[in-house]
Amino acid sequence: MVPPPTALNVVVSRTDRIGDVVLTLPLCGLLKARGHRVVFLGRRYTRPVLEASDAVDEILEWDDARGAEARARLADARADVVLHVKPDVDIAWAAFQARIPLRVGTTRRAFHWLLCNRLESLARKRSPLHEAQLNVQLARTLLPADALALSLDRLAARGRLRPRVPVPDALQPLVARDRFTLVVHPQSGGSAAEWPLDHWSALARALPAERFRVLVTGTRAEGDALRAWLDAQPPHVHDVTGRTDGRELLALLAAAAGFVAASTGPLHAAAALGTRTLGLFSPRRPIHPGRWAPIGERAEVLVPERTGGTAADDLAAITPDAVADRVRAWAARAR
Repeated sequence: MVPPPTALNVVVSRTDRIGDVVLTLPLCGLLKARGHRVVFLGRRYTRPVLEASDAVDEILEWDDARGAEARARLADARADVVLHVKPDVDIAWAAFQARIPLRVGTTRRAFHWLLCNRLESLARKRSPLHEAQLNVQLARTLLPADALALSLDRLAARGRLRPRVPVPDALQPLVARDRFTLVVHPQSGGSAAEWPLDHWSALARALPAERFRVLVTGTRAEGDALRAWLDAQPPHVHDVTGRTDGRELLALLAAAAGFVAASTGPLHAAAALGTRTLGLFSPRRPIHPGRWAPIGERAEVLVPERTGGTAADDLAAITPDAVADRVRAWAARAR
């Protein structure tokens, strides 16, 4: 379909987690490149990521919007189009009540048949496409055909992030260039299987202190949960859990020389910031890297050669030596 000749106000609705939001930003970048105005409807805690993107013109927070307030919030956006990237019946109902002219959803949700006037067939779990590519497919009515077939590298270029604040003064010495600063994020907030803590310890021991500095990030609650483990780490491992807000975390990730994590939001953010990034993944569908790998010119993944009984067993099969080899190779090239 030929794109409309005039710029449209497009609401992109994605009210889930940071990684999901980062992988929706290439869609926003493509819409912006076509001259459309992009309004992102998301959760409050993802605002720092959205503010770091040049592809988003306005941010609407959905955390506590309900009923008449929800309808008014969408009506105030003066949207011409809403793209329901993350299906949500309350948002679909509010968009319908706000009389947004074009409401795009998927055929996979019954409520979209009632509340949307444009349906796209997207079977995400069975699709061979990456999440970023699937998101773009939802906007077929607004994008030219070549945009629907872009490679992941081309899509990543449309979803780049730029930190808006500096690294906090107290953390500046930890990202000095005297050593290779590796940021690791051991926990996932329940969103993905995690690499075992003893593997993280072995990785730290495999990276000599005279050449490497390891920063452990996470929320304050995650830091509390990891306290005994953190206290047992060697001196070149630094606990920075709970010491940054969302904007400062992005600045820290951008300043780091490398980043390693399982499938988490900070993994996707680091890749979008252009940091050397290594994601640890299970090969199982639908959580495999073909669907959820970080995208960016310096993003990499590791998948185990064998699988176990669970996704956590799969990650445990990724050895600390395999990760350390990647990080040492980064450091060698960075000299």
